[in-house]
Amino acid sequence: MWKSRITLSLLLMVLGGVGLKSRSPYLLAWREALPWILPVLGAALAWKFRGRKAWALALILAGLIPLGLQRQADSLRERVLAADPAALRRLGRHFLIGYRDFAELEALVTRGAVGGLFVTRRNIQGKTAAQLRAELRRLQEIQAAQGLPPLYIATDQEGGPVSRLSPLVPVQPSLAVWLRAGGTAQAYA
Repeated sequence: MWKSRITLSLLLMVLGGVGLKSRSPYLLAWREALPWILPVLGAALAWKFRGRKAWALALILAGLIPLGLQRQADSLRERVLAADPAALRRLGRHFLIGYRDFAELEALVTRGAVGGLFVTRRNIQGKTAAQLRAELRRLQEIQAAQGLPPLYIATDQEGGPVSRLSPLVPVQPSLAVWLRAGGTAQAYA
């Protein structure tokens, strides 16, 4: 009896924990699927433990967490896009954001809702350097047309294993390799 309670408790904690973290950057690759996988998994576990009604209900509810979080994120996105334009411009300049959908990013830039963007590997997949430059130039033109300062463009291309824009940008040596090669002298020269 106690073993099954421990098993159910662990299943509930894992299901609920993953559900609560479904919007985490660590689960980005799964973000689209989790709101559908976890409810199905919760329902399957509830069916397996259907003789224990309270546990079955808890498993179903834990599986529904990501759907609620997805709805909350969608609602927040809608509120941002519908916000007062003056407030968006005033606040937006303080935000440097990552993006997945260029059209959605373009809509935010058009509204003055961002001050910069973080470009990562998923933004360059299947693109040439010229295509990426054209996209960034388009966003900068939108900013300039509104009389706003240029967007900050950031990435994480520090060298070694952290090379978000490779192969478009050549892999840089790590800091340790650079320092061993006399990088400090070059930096202060």
